[in-house]
Amino acid sequence: MDRQMLNEQLVQAERQLAEVAVRIEKQKVLISRLEEGGLDTAHAAFLLQQSLGLQKLHEAYRDRLKRELAKVTIASIQL
Repeated sequence: MDRQMLNEQLVQAERQLAEVAVRIEKQKVLISRLEEGGLDTAHAAFLLQQSLGLQKLHEAYRDRLKRELAKVTIASIQL
């Protein structure tokens, strides 16, 4: 992959991480409100866990892109 494509994918990965972080915070607030109201939080907690898992996947992908970008940058410097 070339540097431009890696940069574009990195920007997209960062945006996805920001979006999932917002969802996670909203879900935590929802769970707190449900708990305060004495309501069932099982489904909301499940969705929170799914979002946390998605966040880990996006973080791993972002980190891989950063490593690849570093390799491409080093290779271009050595040329």
